[in-house]
Amino acid sequence: MLPGRLGGDNAWDPLGPRKPLLTADGIRHAAAEGVEIGSHGLTHVDLTRADNLTLRAEVGESRALLTELTGAWVDGFCYPYGTVDARAVEAVREAGYTYACAIDPGPLTGPHALPRVHVGQNDTAVRLHLKHRLHRLRRRPVEGL
Repeated sequence: MLPGRLGGDNAWDPLGPRKPLLTADGIRHAAAEGVEIGSHGLTHVDLTRADNLTLRAEVGESRALLTELTGAWVDGFCYPYGTVDARAVEAVREAGYTYACAIDPGPLTGPHALPRVHVGQNDTAVRLHLKHRLHRLRRRPVEGL
């Protein structure tokens, strides 16, 4: 969730179709139905390119706002754009998240640098299975580490 963009859309993706983001009520409803609410940052900026103040705000303020919205502890973080570096991992860890996911954490390992596979609206069960099996072959190195 992106609590700094409640009710907005995916403006960070200028080439893609506009997709609405959840409102505060939508997040509360999802949480009440048992959906785990995790953070995707405050406003969806690339944390590997953010200055220190922005980096801390994106991970810390997001968690605080989501916790306030849902009344539940927010354990998970998913790095915007799937990009991660050691500085972003440390900021997420310091903000108190239990785990975090990136498209390709490169040489980074541990609960704050878990690999994830992109899931899109056109993915079928077969396609997800193939993505999972082929993910390691498609990994790209993370720059700057």
